[in-house]
Amino acid sequence: MKRNRFIAFVLLLIVASSTAAWAAPEGVVGSWLTLSGDVVTVSTCANDARQLCFTVARVSPTAPGTTDAMNPDATLRDRPLCGLRIGDGFKPDSPTTASGGQIYDPMSGKTYSAKMESKGDTLKLRGYIGVPTLGRTETWTRTATPPPCS
Repeated sequence: MKRNRFIAFVLLLIVASSTAAWAAPEGVVGSWLTLSGDVVTVSTCANDARQLCFTVARVSPTAPGTTDAMNPDATLRDRPLCGLRIGDGFKPDSPTTASGGQIYDPMSGKTYSAKMESKGDTLKLRGYIGVPTLGRTETWTRTATPPPCS
């Protein structure tokens, strides 16, 4: 009898934890659909697991180009956008917020200081120069991670 109760309890814990994991938002880490239709993945940086980085995982089919054509460094203008790291140095303040990073905008070729906050399936990314009040916020939507860039 005790063994049956123990097995039932373990099964209940497994079901409850897997349901909670499925329903719980993943915080800022994950893949995000941008306003332009690109998909950007936020994950730990390869060179420093204490920080978060942004990588272009998919370029929108309606994008004006697939290379970093607006880069201020002319030698980098032919590199592909897909797979390009566009954000780094973000330090997680909590599972749902990170700050202190920089984000590169391939559409303008400019780099901004940035911070981010997720709420469920939305990510608010604030890029700014100097202080956050002098910036702009974009809202991205959580999406499935696309296959690797080809």
